Amino acid sequence: LPAVVASMYAVYHGPQGLKRIAQRVASFTAVLAQGLASLGWATTHDTAFDTLELRTGDQTEALLAAAVAAGMNLRRASASTVGISLDETTTREHVEALW
Repeated sequence: LPAVVASMYAVYHGPQGLKRIAQRVASFTAVLAQGLASLGWATTHDTAFDTLELRTGDQTEALLAAAVAAGMNLRRASASTVGISLDETTTREHVEALW
């Protein structure tokens, strides 16, 4: 069933649509990474497509709690890192709120 859903998603959007979606997600991820870096947050990797992993140190629990309170679903990657994943439903407002 997941393969059928994925194939229909690809058929519905077509090659250009999939490329547009991928470019938008990658662009939002890059903007968020740069914005967070300007605030002093470091990522664990130099490159990213749709997922950032931030070094959050002893602020991990507080950041995760604040995200939940704001209706955001972030991932605890480890005791000192938080994962943020973007997708085709991510909006500029989401990126701004995460920033």
